[in-house]
Amino acid sequence: MNIYTDRAQAFASAVAACNAGDWPRAEQLLRTAIQLDPRNARAHDLLGMSHYFQNRLGDAEQSIRNALSIEDNADFHFSLGLVLSKALKFEGAAEAYGNSLRLDPNSIATCNNLANIYLNLDRHEEAIDLFRKSTQLEPQFSVGFANLGMSLFE
Repeated sequence: MNIYTDRAQAFASAVAACNAGDWPRAEQLLRTAIQLDPRNARAHDLLGMSHYFQNRLGDAEQSIRNALSIEDNADFHFSLGLVLSKALKFEGAAEAYGNSLRLDPNSIATCNNLANIYLNLDRHEEAIDLFRKSTQLEPQFSVGFANLGMSLFE
């Protein structure tokens, strides 16, 4: 029996399970939240991330693409980039991170992740440019400086 009839309550409970790292419970609650509100793009994205953390990358990709079919959102493109990167689908990951950066051009994490994907695709100059951008956006971003240094060394 589904105890949730209020979609906000169902979604809030699902978010709490995600924050606790209880991915199987989060998945169950997110499915309920989506059943109550099929157009909740954030719930579809979080369902994708619950699949990602359970290493179910095909399910993760589909759920996040569902979110993107509802709303073009930088965070959802970023999530898709994570999934495709983990699945070693680097061209798709580059496209997803590129879309995320188009919507949020000052995202340090997206600059860094896209740069790392570019390295996997032998697009070193583009990677270097993005590592530089990440360190300009956040001068204390030590990971960006380390990645930039290693990229320049290669």
